[in-house]
Amino acid sequence: MKNKLSLALMLALSTVPSVYAPVKGPSKTFVERTLETRLEYPENKYISELKEFYKKDAERIERERNYITDDFWKDKDEVLLARMLLGEAPGETKTEKIGVVFSVINRLNKDNPKRYGGESYKEIVLKEESYSAFLEDRNYLLKRPLNYFSKKEMNENVILVKEIISGEYEDPTKGATHYCNPDHPDLKGELPYWAKDPRMKKIGRIKVGETKNKKPIWSKHIFYEEIY
Repeated sequence: MKNKLSLALMLALSTVPSVYAPVKGPSKTFVERTLETRLEYPENKYISELKEFYKKDAERIERERNYITDDFWKDKDEVLLARMLLGEAPGETKTEKIGVVFSVINRLNKDNPKRYGGESYKEIVLKEESYSAFLEDRNYLLKRPLNYFSKKEMNENVILVKEIISGEYEDPTKGATHYCNPDHPDLKGELPYWAKDPRMKKIGRIKVGETKNKKPIWSKHIFYEEIY
């Protein structure tokens, strides 16, 4: 059936010229603008199938452009990690964001990465209660991120993550697998229970910049490495 439909679409595309109607009136969505591409040939029995194909493709492209998802497992690695940065380190410096991403990479590079959920970025990030940004009571923020965060920051996060996983940056934390921000509302100035575990080697805050007077600026997050 799928092959027959594909053949039908190919035949329709090869026999029907594209007629692009100009968009008039108020601003329209991407899907609406795409549907303005009219194929006014009712005698062609494949036109309805072709229009439905265009509509679904336009909706898919719009969702991708706006990072809309209902299933994080379908994300590309760089998009998933960029979402994580929105939830775990929104508005933070580039260096701090690099440190947060390396917590995932360092877990993956441990002798037993399955301890942290699996052997892929997705398995580690999406392990239940592994990264708080993906908890059930708040992950809606990351499913429709542009409703809550700027598109500029999300786009920049995607670019940064691509650079990190391609090896363009060194780990500023020197091995961190965990981190916390005691000033986060969830912690109310306290350290999480796991930070008190004797297996946790405290790395501390990392330098993320300098003031005009050359004084160091430290990360909001405190980093740790689990030793086992």
